[in-house]
Amino acid sequence: MERYIKRTCSAAILLLILLSGCSLLKDTTSHLAYRQLTELKTFHLGFIDHFTEEERDTTEMNEMFAEGRLMFDEAIEDEKTGANDNLRLNTFSILLEQFTRDYEYLKKKKKYTEPAAGWLKEEVEENYTLALKGEQLNKKEAK
Repeated sequence: MERYIKRTCSAAILLLILLSGCSLLKDTTSHLAYRQLTELKTFHLGFIDHFTEEERDTTEMNEMFAEGRLMFDEAIEDEKTGANDNLRLNTFSILLEQFTRDYEYLKKKKKYTEPAAGWLKEEVEENYTLALKGEQLNKKEAK
C-alpha cells in the first residue's frame, strides 16, 4: 500500500511538472515572438529610413532585404518548431509581405521620398503595433 501511495504521489508530481512546463513553454514562445516582432519592426523602419531621400547602391538594397528576409524566415521557422500558432504564423507572413512590397517599391524607385517614407512608416508602425498587442494578449492568456 505504501508503495502504491509513493508511485501515485510521484506520478502526480511528474504530471504537475509537465503541465507547468507546457505553460512555461507557451509563455517562452510568446516572449520569443514578441522579441522577434520588436526586432523586425526596428529593422523594417530602419530599412525605410536608410533608403529615404538618398539613392543607394542596388547591391546594398539587396543585401539589406536578404538580411530582413532571413530574420523573417527565422521567426517563422521558430514558430513552426515551437507553438506552431497559426495566427502568429499568419502575422509573420503578412508582415513579410509588407516588407517585400516595400522592397519591390524601392527597387523601382531607387529611394523613398520623404512623403512616401512617412506614409510607409506609419503603415509599418501600425501593423507591428497591432501584432505586438496581439502578443501581449497571448501572454495574458498563457498565464
